[in-house]
Amino acid sequence: MKYPTDLKPGDGELLCRLASGIEVREQDGLRWMHFGGIAIQAMLALEEHRHPVIPYQLNMLSVLLLHTSPGSLLSLGLGGGSFERFFSGFKPGMSLTTVESNPDVIQLQRDYFPVPESVAVIQSDAASYLSHSTEAYDIILCDIFELSHMPSCLDRGDFYANTFRSLTAQGVLAINLLPQSEEELLNILLAIRASFDHLMLLQLPDFKNVLLFCLKQEPPGTTQLQQRAEALLADTGIDLSHVAKDISKLPKPQR
Repeated sequence: MKYPTDLKPGDGELLCRLASGIEVREQDGLRWMHFGGIAIQAMLALEEHRHPVIPYQLNMLSVLLLHTSPGSLLSLGLGGGSFERFFSGFKPGMSLTTVESNPDVIQLQRDYFPVPESVAVIQSDAASYLSHSTEAYDIILCDIFELSHMPSCLDRGDFYANTFRSLTAQGVLAINLLPQSEEELLNILLAIRASFDHLMLLQLPDFKNVLLFCLKQEPPGTTQLQQRAEALLADTGIDLSHVAKDISKLPKPQR
């Protein structure tokens, strides 16, 4: 189902409102969660649970063009469980772990945005979890916010050092960012560069999201990305054919 760009967070039928201000609403086959402001933080297509609806989440699946056969995933930020449903549906047998700091989000996900019981949901701060983790994951997805703001850990070098340590040799980190300025984005890139040599950047033309993909190994070229996008479309119905031309490989740092 295509994301309705004219949808406002306060539209639809109110299903739940918590004292914290988080609401769950539903309309036209879609159910969503929002924390206030103008953004919708999570969305579920009621007839096709496995496909993410929000554009930045769909584009974060470009991580599968960079690592085509992952066996394990760590998702930082639960939201409505979009990634958990996708990977459970299309990558059966994959080990899925999700870290979420807000107990209200965890409860709303359980009540309104179901994911398979095989997904391990852990209540913890993302930075704290990574600092103590002894596991290594093929993919780490990072989609964490404090209300509408990015948390301070995203411009700290130790956060990315711990993320790098928590990835397998072929592992990939994908991060959703909403930078308020070029300076904020630059500070984040500098923090990442202390650990990762290989970075790719994808901007969404009609949205403010900036997606960063951080790799331990040299990324594939344009032709290989196109071929992998065709295979992903055949396997899942997710069309990421635009990524091969839209994604930018950032220059490697001089060390």
